[in-house]
Amino acid sequence: MKKFSFLLIIPLLSFGQNNLDDLYPQIPIDALSIDTVFYKSGEIKSIYYYEDEDNERYDEFEYFKHGTLKYWCRHLYGWESLEKYFYSYGWPSQKYSHQIPYAKIKTDIDNDGGYSNWTNYYENGSIKSKGGVNVDDWYRWKFFYENGKLKSSGVIQGNTNYEGSLGMKTGVWKYYNKEGEKIKDIDYGNYIDVMVFSNRKEDYSYTNYYNGKFDIESLTPNKDYELIEFFNWTDNLGENLLLVFKIDGKRKHYDMWEHEYDDEIINYTKKIHVFHYLIDEKSNKKLIWDLKDYSDWDVDYIDTSISDWDGDGIAETSVIYFLEKIDGVNDTFDTDLKLILHEHHNKFAIRGNCNGEFMSTCYCNYNMYGKDSFKEAPNQFKINSEMLLYLKLNSSLDCSYNCWDKRTLQKINCDYPD
Repeated sequence: MKKFSFLLIIPLLSFGQNNLDDLYPQIPIDALSIDTVFYKSGEIKSIYYYEDEDNERYDEFEYFKHGTLKYWCRHLYGWESLEKYFYSYGWPSQKYSHQIPYAKIKTDIDNDGGYSNWTNYYENGSIKSKGGVNVDDWYRWKFFYENGKLKSSGVIQGNTNYEGSLGMKTGVWKYYNKEGEKIKDIDYGNYIDVMVFSNRKEDYSYTNYYNGKFDIESLTPNKDYELIEFFNWTDNLGENLLLVFKIDGKRKHYDMWEHEYDDEIINYTKKIHVFHYLIDEKSNKKLIWDLKDYSDWDVDYIDTSISDWDGDGIAETSVIYFLEKIDGVNDTFDTDLKLILHEHHNKFAIRGNCNGEFMSTCYCNYNMYGKDSFKEAPNQFKINSEMLLYLKLNSSLDCSYNCWDKRTLQKINCDYPD
């Protein structure tokens, strides 16, 4: 990093996209110093414009390798007050140029204390979605088609991101077609405030919070069990604790070319085991249910969702996981999928299969298993369980998802909008 201590005054180029000047960042004219970071190839990677001697107020500009603006953020005393993300559009700038080449805005974020407003754009400049978050971790979202017509609207609660793709949909969501006509309402029920601890490598949130609250070691069946995640919430049943464990195994590697096992030994997840406990005021635990499943190939735990879809004050838990078999040589896979839903002692299940080619088309089918376990369940259980499975399949399988195989009698609604 190379630092220069001088006042930098550079005129801003005029930009045309959206015809709104305030969508584009202004280079600060009162910067006291700048830092410049370069790609190995010599192009500018980022520039920091510092407006005070303590470096608590500064603007950050990041660039694509060809020189167009990628990201801009205004930092104020430890938090980001304004952020803008851009598509990789425009003409390449000259080497080491401090100009801002033409760029199409992708996301505009306005952070104001505990409140944030987020606007996302299509590449043609029309608004894709608008939403945000407040101090209570909920906000109303609107999603739009590229033609500007409203696509869907409703409330998302819990931790979400600037695209509105995380968090929990709650209450009644309204869905519209591309002509602006309402096509359906879906009631996602009430929101359950859940604390989550994840032992996954990419997420170490809430570690310190739980170190002193629960004795996880005493809740671990034996040394072969490895904790993946656990969830803590309170509903009309009392304080709940749900723990997800896995057990790893070793097996011989299957040679896809020779269609036989060779001498290479690989690790895989052979078992998943989930426990749901009620915890009383004396920290005594009572097992409500447990779930376990096995695979000779691999168990891929996807997610657990906690909700109160029917609004009765008792949470539903939806555990989603895949039993995978992958042919890496031919880029094909054959995956059994399961969604196991519990409400207290009541159990409901969706079981199915997806198969196809990576980065290509895959087909899935399912049935509502367990002697039609959803037959007497509230309608929201079936609708929302299908929606959860649909979203997880879209985000978890690396292929052009073709919804459910039309040859089956039961199939998910392939036209769910955002």
